[in-house]
Amino acid sequence: MQTIKSPESRPGNSQSIQASNYTPLSKAITDFADTMSAVGLGRDEQITPDGDLHRFTVESDKSGSKNGWYVFHSGDICAGAFGCWKRGIDEKWCSRSLDSLSNQEKQDYQASMKAAKGKRDKEKQKVHQAAAIKATEMWNKAVSTVSHSYLAKKGVKAHNLRTIAGALVIPLTNSNAEIQSLQFIGDDGAKRFLAGGAIKSLLHWGRSRKHIVSCRRVCYWCELARDNWTTCGGCI
Repeated sequence: MQTIKSPESRPGNSQSIQASNYTPLSKAITDFADTMSAVGLGRDEQITPDGDLHRFTVESDKSGSKNGWYVFHSGDICAGAFGCWKRGIDEKWCSRSLDSLSNQEKQDYQASMKAAKGKRDKEKQKVHQAAAIKATEMWNKAVSTVSHSYLAKKGVKAHNLRTIAGALVIPLTNSNAEIQSLQFIGDDGAKRFLAGGAIKSLLHWGRSRKHIVSCRRVCYWCELARDNWTTCGGCI
């Protein structure tokens, strides 16, 4: 079978691949971008095939939010990963079917994906740390409240909760009771989290009379404070 050299290969590189398996870099980038768009991660920025992690604003998101991310490795076999922290998307991509790869090619692909995961996790930690600082600053500036329309509908009081611009604010903390993010609840009950903030494994901690209480649902927490219970479960 006829073989061709990758146009991306450096001069003197004798590496060649089967023509039927070779995907030009320009097409690989287009296919990668199309795959991202197909899962709702359209973007204005061009894909940069340098193996570094790049953050971008998803088309439907607020300008400058940078919730989307991708890593694209070029070569005879192009590979990448992409996702969105806001939407919980985390996908891998390869220019060829994994079943068609040789053992060495599979090892190279897996190494690329491991490197991509390391870059993603490192960047995600930086984003969470920045959000934790912002959350603490916002909480300190928030106004204490004794009532809120959302809590009134639930029939509970505001136990040590606060408001910002009319929205109920709930601090989300780690096991050391350190604020990592915030949840906002509007008058209509609509809920949203602080952009870039961690969510997984966080709780709302409070003090109910003589007891320390952790809870994942604010209306449950208020019921606990009212009834002096000490444990609770549920989703935020």
